[in-house]
Formats: sequence, C-alpha cells, structure tokens
Amino acid sequence: MFIRKSRGCRSYEFSQYMKMMSFLAGKPMASKQYHVLFLVTLAFLVSSGKCLSFSGSEPMEIILRTEVHVDLFFHCLAHMDIGQDASSLYSQAYMGRISREKIQNSLDPAWLTSEMDKIKDIYIPDQKLRMVNFLPFQFMNVEQLLEGLKWLSGDLQGNSPQPFLPFFRQRYFSSPEAQSFFRTLTEILVVEYQTFYREFWKRQNGQRTALKERFRTLFEESGLKLLGPALKGKKSVVIYLCLSMTRNGRGFSSGDYFGAAVKFPEQENEILRSFFMSIHEMTHLFLDEWTLRQSGHPDATGSTLSGSERYDIHLLKEKAVLYADYLLCKKILPIFLTDYLLTFLELSGEGDRGNLARLLPTKLEKLFKARISLTAKTVQMLETFIWNLLNSRESVPDMKKEKFGWQPMTPGTFR
Repeated sequence: MFIRKSRGCRSYEFSQYMKMMSFLAGKPMASKQYHVLFLVTLAFLVSSGKCLSFSGSEPMEIILRTEVHVDLFFHCLAHMDIGQDASSLYSQAYMGRISREKIQNSLDPAWLTSEMDKIKDIYIPDQKLRMVNFLPFQFMNVEQLLEGLKWLSGDLQGNSPQPFLPFFRQRYFSSPEAQSFFRTLTEILVVEYQTFYREFWKRQNGQRTALKERFRTLFEESGLKLLGPALKGKKSVVIYLCLSMTRNGRGFSSGDYFGAAVKFPEQENEILRSFFMSIHEMTHLFLDEWTLRQSGHPDATGSTLSGSERYDIHLLKEKAVLYADYLLCKKILPIFLTDYLLTFLELSGEGDRGNLARLLPTKLEKLFKARISLTAKTVQMLETFIWNLLNSRESVPDMKKEKFGWQPMTPGTFR
C-alpha cells in the first residue's frame, strides 16, 4: 500500500500517528468516528508530499535524487580510460554526445579527456582509489565536494570540513600519489563545471522530469516488493538518477537505508534497465557478506581490475547477486522475469534484446544460468538463502556502518 505524507510532517511523528490511528480503528469496540477519521486521513495523505510505503508498521520512504555535483564527478570519470575494470565509466558513446554539445557551444571537445589522461596512471594500479566512486554521495553540493577534495589533496589545511573525510583519507587516500590525484581532479572539476557542465546539467535534468516520475512509480509498485524481505528495519531507500552513470552502478548503505546510483533513463525503454540495476546494487548490500562467508573467504577483498589476482572474488559476488535477483523475480514478481533475463543477457554480451526476445522463456533461463556459471552447490545455497529470507528465517547483515560497492554491467564481464 502506498500513501503520501504532507511535506511538513516529520517521518517519526507521522508514523507514530498512523500507528495510533490504526490501533484505535482496529479495536473491536472502536467507534465509527475512529474508522471514519482513519479513512479520511488516508485519503488526504494520498494526494501530497513524499512517497511512503508500509512494510509491517514501519514507513518506508523512497527518495529519488538528481544532484549536479554527483553527475559532474562521474561525468569527469567517464572521460578516463582505465581499461577493463569494473569501476570504469569510460564510454565512447557518452563522450561523443558530450563532444557534440561542446562543439555547438564553441568549446574544445578534447580538453576533458586530455586532462583526465594525466591522472589515470595513478588511478589504475591503486585499488584503494576506486573508493573515490563513493565520495560524491557524502556531499550536498558542488561547493562541499570541491572543499572536501581540496582537503584530501592537502591543499586545504586544518580540520576536516566533513566528519567522514578523515576515515577515507586514513584508510584509502593516504599516499602522496592519491593527494596528487585529488589535486588535479579538483582543478578539472572546477573548470568543467564553470565552462560547460552547470548549464548542460540544468537542461538535461529538466527534460527528464516525466521519466523520473515513471521510474518512481515502477519502484514504488515493484521495487519494494522485490526488496521487501531485505528492507526490514530500514527507514528509506535512496536512489540517485545520474546523467553520467554510463556503464556501471554504485551501491551504498547505512543502518537506516539502502542506496543506489544508476543511470538516469534517457527514454522510456531504458526505465526497466535502470530499475533492475537499482535492485542489483541494493542486493549486493545484503548478499555480499553472506557470499564471502559461504565461499570460505569472509574477509576477502575483491579487485575490479579484470585478470588481476582477486578478480575472481569480485566475479563471485556479481554472479551470486545476479542469481539471487533472478530468484526474487521468479518468486515475487514473475511477470518481470523475462524482462530481467533479457536485460542482463544483453548487458553481458549474449546478443541484442530484439533477437533475445524471440526466444522462449525457458531458453532464456537456460542461457542466463549458463552465462553466470555457478556451481550446483552455490546455486543450492543461494536458493536456500532466498527461501529463508522470504520466510523470515534469514536476516540480512546489520549495517550500522556505511558500506559501499559497485557492480560491472559492461559487455563481456561474464564471458
């Protein structure tokens, strides 16, 4: 059931009020006045404010965000060629489109790629630097982002401007090379934002309002059903729709919410792909820890660089999530199963969607299972895990600390 709350109503107060009204209306001796008041309240709330859904007695808020500082950051990363790497956003198609926009505005289309080339040799060998992919979500605007990056580079002295930055610096960005990376990246971001991206983002974001609302409706009606068993105890789902999320997704969480960043659909037929990607990202958040534990490597860290020593760990987590989402679709929303299979078979390089759509559903399932190539033991354990999750016999990991992850959705990943 989905209702809307008044923009001025705080979530906690709202949920407590609704609990009280539900309780009173459900009493055997409840008066007709309580029943009427309860129904009138629901009818009123349907028409205004942020979306809330209810799982049990707790409200679940769906927050869709479009932020220029997030898009700016990934826009620049999309111009950095780091080879076969799951963290790569490098996209010739995206760059071609940006180049055409810049030429129309009498700007040098090659400048950004040339500048990003100066720092890619620092990024490529340093797996810790991949964590830059999660920095933008910690800031509220461009000014905060630039200030934070300057502090990480060492150019801004004194106390950290944001409380989370010392953790990132100490754990991931302590090397002189990392500081150099941030120094140059900050300079690039400033120029690109001022000369081109600020106005470009305003135009593009304004043109996609209807697509954003269609995505919201789809997630309200279907996303919460698929993720429902894993969302127990969460207060919200946060999804960034990013203009520059070209090839991959990003997942992040805390004790209160699951979050994902996916591509902002450009047209109607891309909405389902972004929807499935958001589900994929958030499944990682509750499944990865279990996957590593079952594999006998609970403390293992994967590598996103194709062919590297720990890349097999990364692939194992990917395959487990793909199969888990397949099971969730099959058991909770079978009407979406064919679309799910088509989406990820196309992304993994099995063929174009038009040709794949001609195959029978049973053939698609066979191709999908062959593509991810999990052992019979792993398949059985995943099926048991999902069954237990759906029947409240399995709990998701306690995420009091923030977690982050990204998933490769590039052609050839599972070849």
